[in-house]
Amino acid sequence: MNTAQKSIGAWVKITNDVFTNLTRTTKDYGSFNRLEWQFLNYLKENEITTETAITDFLSFFTKENEIKTLIEHFENEGLISSVNSGYQITRKGKMAYSEVLKIQEEIKVAAMKGINDEAYETTISTLSQMIENLKPYSPN
Repeated sequence: MNTAQKSIGAWVKITNDVFTNLTRTTKDYGSFNRLEWQFLNYLKENEITTETAITDFLSFFTKENEIKTLIEHFENEGLISSVNSGYQITRKGKMAYSEVLKIQEEIKVAAMKGINDEAYETTISTLSQMIENLKPYSPN
């Protein structure tokens, strides 16, 4: 089967796998995968937050036990610290965010190379319509 013959479901899965497996390697703070980037970005936007709020946000991307492991990892790396009944991004976490953000911007530019606004909007519109059409068949 050549690439043109793959189903849209295959392309959606391949695209998701590519996004999931992207690595944002920083000079000073290690590497960040998709989940770690989402968490870091969330922390920057919500500098003080609770484990419940973190879990609510990240549950779209992964399971609860992986979220707890991620929180522990970020705390051990000094990217977050415990405060009262929640977590706060640290100075190191903010610096890591700045570095990872630059890489994320490069990724966004690379991903959109050769894709104009109209093509992007058409893709989003098509996928949105497909999701809407399939809701009666989905338990979620």
